[in-house]
Amino acid sequence: MKAQELRETFLNFFKDRGHTVVGSSGLVPRGDPTLLFTSAGMVQFKKLWSGESPISYRRAVSIQKCLRASDLDEVGRRVKYNTFFEMLGNFSFGDYFKLDAIKWAWEFMTKVLKLSEDKLYVSVLSDDTEAYKIWRDEVDIDNKKIFKLGKDDNFWLPAGGTGACGPCSEIFYDLSEDVGCGKPDCRPGCKCDRFPEVWNLVFPQYDSQPDGTLKPLKNRGIDTGMGLERLLMVVQGKKSLFETDLFNPIVDEVCKICDVKYEENKVSINIIADHIRALTFAVAEGVYPSNVSRGYLLRRLLRRAQREMYEFGVKKPFLYKLVPIVADVMRDCYPELVSRRESVALIIKSEEESFLRTLGQGLVVFNEVLSGLKSRTIPGDAVFKLYDTYGFPPELVEELATHKGFKVDKVGFDKVMNEAKERTKMTGKFKDSAKVDWTEIFPITVTDFVGYKVLRTRSKVAKWRQVNDNIEIVLDRSPFYAEAGGQIGDCGKIYNSSMEVEVLDTKKLGDLYVHIGKLKKGNINNKMVICEVDKDRRKAVEQNHTGTHLIHSALRKVLGDHVHQDGSLVEADRFRFDFTHFKPLSNYEIEKVESLVNGWILENITVKTYVTSFDAAVDSGATAIFGEKYGDKVRVVRIGDISMELCGGTHVRSTAELIFLKIISETGIHTGIRRVEVLTGATAIKRLMGYESDLVSISDRLGVEPSQVKDKVYNLIEDNKKLRDRLMELERVSILNLVPEILSKKEVIDGIDVLISKVPTENIEILRILADKLRVGSQRVGVLCSVINGKPVFITFVSDDLKSQIKASIIANKIGKLAGGGGGGKDTIGQAGGKDTSELDYVLGHVPRLISEIIK
Repeated sequence: MKAQELRETFLNFFKDRGHTVVGSSGLVPRGDPTLLFTSAGMVQFKKLWSGESPISYRRAVSIQKCLRASDLDEVGRRVKYNTFFEMLGNFSFGDYFKLDAIKWAWEFMTKVLKLSEDKLYVSVLSDDTEAYKIWRDEVDIDNKKIFKLGKDDNFWLPAGGTGACGPCSEIFYDLSEDVGCGKPDCRPGCKCDRFPEVWNLVFPQYDSQPDGTLKPLKNRGIDTGMGLERLLMVVQGKKSLFETDLFNPIVDEVCKICDVKYEENKVSINIIADHIRALTFAVAEGVYPSNVSRGYLLRRLLRRAQREMYEFGVKKPFLYKLVPIVADVMRDCYPELVSRRESVALIIKSEEESFLRTLGQGLVVFNEVLSGLKSRTIPGDAVFKLYDTYGFPPELVEELATHKGFKVDKVGFDKVMNEAKERTKMTGKFKDSAKVDWTEIFPITVTDFVGYKVLRTRSKVAKWRQVNDNIEIVLDRSPFYAEAGGQIGDCGKIYNSSMEVEVLDTKKLGDLYVHIGKLKKGNINNKMVICEVDKDRRKAVEQNHTGTHLIHSALRKVLGDHVHQDGSLVEADRFRFDFTHFKPLSNYEIEKVESLVNGWILENITVKTYVTSFDAAVDSGATAIFGEKYGDKVRVVRIGDISMELCGGTHVRSTAELIFLKIISETGIHTGIRRVEVLTGATAIKRLMGYESDLVSISDRLGVEPSQVKDKVYNLIEDNKKLRDRLMELERVSILNLVPEILSKKEVIDGIDVLISKVPTENIEILRILADKLRVGSQRVGVLCSVINGKPVFITFVSDDLKSQIKASIIANKIGKLAGGGGGGKDTIGQAGGKDTSELDYVLGHVPRLISEIIK
């Protein structure tokens, strides 16, 4: 039975017993901030047991995509673990309970799959007499094959820590004594590979609360989970997951390209095959390798797999070539992989290229660290250097260390890491670090923010203080928006008849709003004050903040659903928006994004804001940022059918208020993350008018109409290129005329002609051409030098008959050190650079000695 047939057999079995077939939810859990990835089939059904969502069916069956890293160290080494896997499951919500779940499970295993009853064993929670009696009396299993285990084994806690949970009963399969521990008491529950747990029947009875207490579930029921890969291994009579038809094509391709044999490299090949499946599925859902959250796990998987390939001698991107094979193997059940395989492969290749640039050097540094240790523990600062400089996740360093018999100072690493994070925190984050006491007028714990509705209020000063040249004021209520969510704080003024403060910024200190500014008149007093936000500046900020939402939606429409916000900064004169994407945007893509947004601006779409519960917002399709902390109530910003996001920032009332939007730059800030800088409103119009003015000036200078400037400039560029090529050729001919003169001034050392010369050129290519000409012959070594961009540049060369005896790269390295720079290259041609042109004659004067030392 192949994988797809097994999937269909399972679904049909429970469909015939009244279950609704429910499709797999995404690997990224929707609306569940407790999980990085979907780790079990029950995740999408959590609210059905608790009664939080209406139930349209009482019985369900599904095949769920899952991703777990809890057993990552065992993947590849043990026969039963995967990071990505498919979980077969049948579910009951206030319908059938233990009896039906147990009887159907046994029927499916023994009657449908025809697995030998002699190979099957079960376990129950030690005090679950009900489940025990069902197995013994209803299913008629010998009580010697029923094992009572404790809560660590047979009480199932919910994915994410909260939600439905309860006792469970597991079905085990006796794989083979060959893969067991060999101990006489080896039995189900043993940590060896002999008895893999094939099916876990969970009986949800309780609702686990955030504080750990258990409340009775509104809809008790059934939650079963059976790994397709493990079941397939058993059905196909294999002794490892990686020997089934789900992995064979991937394993074969790895062996073929790496030119290795599976039997001799099982662990490494298993790791590669497992990790590329996880990467392919996760990237296809829009998760990119990065240094945070879900992306960090993907980066860790990718770099683990790359290290294994590097050990095979594969030092070029390779994993991406396996993506089409994964897509082909899984196409029957997940056809979306086929349509996305090219974009997934490009993302993985980009990440591979990034890591491979430093992998080899990092491994050298790792080995150097080990060789210099006086103990068997790698210090935390060394682990941090490998992470920060060479991109080695600390878990990868630990794996490498363990392989060589070393340990890692995790506490020391965490200390250095935290210190680094503190140093790089955003400077705009306000902390009450000033050693100045507040002058308190009346106690206050919360500032009432009213700035969504009004920009001018009457308020009371609760407390204030002088910090250097600034005044900091806390009010009982304020229309000033405090910096948050990427949006800068408001400016304006606070005043009454006897004092005036120019507000330069507004920050949050807990639930208080701190207004930072300059005292322009009088002294702070306890009189009522008038607060006025700079409305023109606020308007510009609102235009830009709404612009971030529109840009986000446009990028997703143009580039794909993998695009997600990774950060933003909203200012008055511009905004920047960081997003996940694997390559630079083309001019066409940028124009398409601009066109979409400006079309929405012209449509004058209403921007609505409202407050609702977090669950209601997410269920309605609002976008939430993973890792952000949201309260029970959240603010939703909705722009027609274009955008709906959770956002606490201030916004315009309609898209037309943006007037116009223009992207002025697009760059990459690190692997998989791009950044656009954007203008809106009057600033964007002003930029366009500047472009128009520049175009008119250029057209006047060229003596053509503005519409003809493009063709005229292209023609000038082409003419300029031809002239440069002509000058290059003339210089090349001129420089080559120096060959007889340089040869005539040769110095002979141990029978070798040493050629040394300063060359009057500022073109390094000309210098290389001359070196290539001079090294044609026998027994020749030379150094040419020119001053290029104000710095000395040296080209070293060696004739072919001497390259096994003298290396041009070594000569370049020694000259570079002498000149205060560096050097290197190949056997026959090398290059070095220096810092000071005044030392040029000094360096060239030492060339004969350096070459003499190399010869000896």
